[in-house]
Amino acid sequence: MFQQIAKFLKKKQGQGIVEFALIAPVFLLLAIGILEIGRVLYAQLLVTEAAREGARAVAISGDRRQAAVAVARFPGAYTTRVTPSPLVYGQNVSVEVSTSVEIITPMISAIVRPNPFPVSSIANMRQENSSPLN
Repeated sequence: MFQQIAKFLKKKQGQGIVEFALIAPVFLLLAIGILEIGRVLYAQLLVTEAAREGARAVAISGDRRQAAVAVARFPGAYTTRVTPSPLVYGQNVSVEVSTSVEIITPMISAIVRPNPFPVSSIANMRQENSSPLN
């Protein structure tokens, strides 16, 4: 009887399946988390570049509306804010661009709060146009 129990316990036919069932959810969560982080970082890069382009457009042209035109060239929906209110030659111009990234994976969106995840960037450049339009 003890020999039969010992033979039964030595058989490892289902061991691989059990180990896979334990590791697979963790691996999938890690892989999907990396993809979501990549999406957020991509949005951050786009927002940073859009803020730079908007600040450069305002600094060269002296027209605050050029920031929104420059930012509109990038894919996505962005909110643009230009400061200071009256543009002055030689003064720094700040352009803030913001958007939000929707976390689409349910398990990751339950962990990450708030959803949609806000992403923003500010770029500063010196006003180069001697007669800004404001």
